[in-house]
Amino acid sequence: MSRSLVASLAIVLSMSPAAVLAQVAEPGALVIHLSDGSVISGALTIQNLDVETEFGKLTVPVDKINAFTPGLASRPGYRSELEALIADLGAQEVQKRDRAQQKLLLLGEAMRPMLMKHRDDADPERKKRIALIIEELDEIREDLQDDMGDVKPVNAISNQDRVVTPHFTIVGAIHPKQFTVESRYGTLSVNLTDIRRAERVLESVVTEVRKSVEVEGSNTVPMRMKSTGIRLKRGQKVKITASGKISMTPWGQNAFSTPDGAPNYGWHVNNKIPNGCLVGRIGKGAVFKIGSNHSFTVKKSGMLELGVGTHPGHRQQKFPGSYKVRIRVKPQDG
Repeated sequence: MSRSLVASLAIVLSMSPAAVLAQVAEPGALVIHLSDGSVISGALTIQNLDVETEFGKLTVPVDKINAFTPGLASRPGYRSELEALIADLGAQEVQKRDRAQQKLLLLGEAMRPMLMKHRDDADPERKKRIALIIEELDEIREDLQDDMGDVKPVNAISNQDRVVTPHFTIVGAIHPKQFTVESRYGTLSVNLTDIRRAERVLESVVTEVRKSVEVEGSNTVPMRMKSTGIRLKRGQKVKITASGKISMTPWGQNAFSTPDGAPNYGWHVNNKIPNGCLVGRIGKGAVFKIGSNHSFTVKKSGMLELGVGTHPGHRQQKFPGSYKVRIRVKPQDG
């Protein structure tokens, strides 16, 4: 699939393990999340998927599939990427270690088994950071249990492909290795190696969404804002929290901002939104302040974007660092 076509599709970031499928397509459609973060919704043009299992081949009608996830055997590049991230936890450069830790945490609960295999790593720095990631995953799981009661376990990132039907899950190797999808953008060809996950939009899907995203210092307003992939609807209740810091390089190496901004380094909107502040925008609406903690009710539907507010004279700056943002969207009657 061409990069220009991918760019025209709705962009969706990796869902946190506890996230519930957002309403991004009509009920019955398959939503296919790709490795580059884009998403396609539509219908597969084939009638069946074959799965080579330990006990032989199973043929599964596509309309009986609730979800499928290619394993690491089908995505060798992804396996190498995950192994490199774990290795980078012990890198010499602090920024490289920090970035790897953030990315692994954003992958969420599905990474736990791989991390557990390295919890006694011989490298002290890598061992310490793996312990910190596992500890934060534990805290996230506890928070979810407090808010939502029993939380279903998330499938770990595994070597084999998984196909989920209404009655059971099949583990093996999916065939074919390439699909065509009838979407609103026409007929698209997608390789299995490029698919992170595919899931069917069901009538009974709960519409509460939880997602973690990373907003980098380069995501400045208005042209570089980052799409969260969450399409908000009027009446939904949204809570956003953020942590981290970015370096305010025009003012020296020791100058930095938190998500609440740094008014001593100027203003994005005079006396309202300071430089470095985490901000949001819904659709084509106005930019609004988020900071480290913000709750609101959606007044107009649209895609949620996040960014860093800066003085107009500094919009081309690439401030080092990032903010880790957690988003929770409740249904209109939530």
